[in-house]
Amino acid sequence: MGLLSSSQAITRYQVEKVSDTDALEIIRKGLTANSMSTMPDEYSEMQIGWVPFENPYVIDFEGTDFQFGHLFVFSLRIDQKKIPGKLFKQQVAIKINEKLKETGREFLSRNEKSEIRELIQEDLLRKTPFTPNVSELAWDYDKGVLYFFAGQKAAKEHLETLFVKSFERKLTPLFPCTIALAGLDAGEQEKFMNLTPIKIGA
Repeated sequence: MGLLSSSQAITRYQVEKVSDTDALEIIRKGLTANSMSTMPDEYSEMQIGWVPFENPYVIDFEGTDFQFGHLFVFSLRIDQKKIPGKLFKQQVAIKINEKLKETGREFLSRNEKSEIRELIQEDLLRKTPFTPNVSELAWDYDKGVLYFFAGQKAAKEHLETLFVKSFERKLTPLFPCTIALAGLDAGEQEKFMNLTPIKIGA
């Protein structure tokens, strides 16, 4: 697990604070409504949802603790299906050859080949299992800071989208620049953004 690993990429976000009285209900509702589906679409290439930190493969927030003091700890799971390109080409070639023999023709039209590709794509998606990818996160609702234990751009994009949908709160990535701007008023922010670096010394 990334949260318990000795080394791990971490992305830090600022998030609107949640009051102690509302926090548990807001988070539980968002997690439950947007948890990973137990009955995924077999023709889908990807499914995304929240899962418990301690057991990300058993989706049950009702029987799982996700609050630890002023932290909410849970995980984002992204399940994907990847069809090997060579396998896809092989199956398409076999199907085209079968069609040519059935019709006694030497060539198929572009539409016929397109239909074959779509059918092969659907068939392989249905047969291919999902590969799960789990990324943990810790949300300090008291300080309004979230730690996401992943560095991949796609994972962060999925997190930011699902987070807004689940909790109606936008995540703002915390970089040195955004941290510096956070403590400034509008005029100071404008001056800061117009600063230019200077070289000191020879």
